[in-house]
Amino acid sequence: MIADAIALIEFISNQFSKNQDKKDKLLEKFVEPAYSQLKFIHEDYMRACRKYWESIRYDQPLDIMKVVNEMDIDIRFAPHESRMELLSSIQLNDPQLQAFINSIRNYLMGQTHAARTRMQYDLPPNRRVGMRTSLLEKLNQLSNIRFPIPQEDIARLKRGKIYLRMVGYTMELEPDNSLRNISDDPEEAMKSFDEYLRYLSLAYVDCFIAILQRDYARVNASYWELKRKLQGFS
Repeated sequence: MIADAIALIEFISNQFSKNQDKKDKLLEKFVEPAYSQLKFIHEDYMRACRKYWESIRYDQPLDIMKVVNEMDIDIRFAPHESRMELLSSIQLNDPQLQAFINSIRNYLMGQTHAARTRMQYDLPPNRRVGMRTSLLEKLNQLSNIRFPIPQEDIARLKRGKIYLRMVGYTMELEPDNSLRNISDDPEEAMKSFDEYLRYLSLAYVDCFIAILQRDYARVNASYWELKRKLQGFS
């Protein structure tokens, strides 16, 4: 989403070349700066996502295309995949250091894939083949179509849940959400369609946030493991 990711990739690439061993003062010169930059990028991503989330949740009337256009502009400043693949060429002898660099690459690659090509949160392996739903694609579709609310979705809404079957993600509704009281009758339920559409769109953004948080947690874990090692702790 932001150009700072390009600077991070270039910083990492400039520190290492293929099969190069770790350098002196690795923690001070590389690990801490790289982690700080990634943390800044993550915080920027989260600010952008909160903006999308709040627009979908509170705008009256709901304007999904406004969010799609804002997101599309933001993502244009993300590094191209070919830049991120530069990190794949770095092969180090230190497994913890390699894991740290890989986690950064996976984080940067993951947000681009989820937004533009394929969102995947927690799908069983046998359901992953052919799943090409992206965040931008789904929001664009939802802004242009009106469809009957599936009966299984009505049943879940009454239990306070929205399930995104294409990505394997469940979002919980607030305890006082009116969709919990949606009618079992399909025709009557369509009176709640606008609110259903709002929360269905919200669930996709919520899933994107969850993907970012999950991947950042992996960067964080690999950072602390590497830092403890470099500081001499077991």
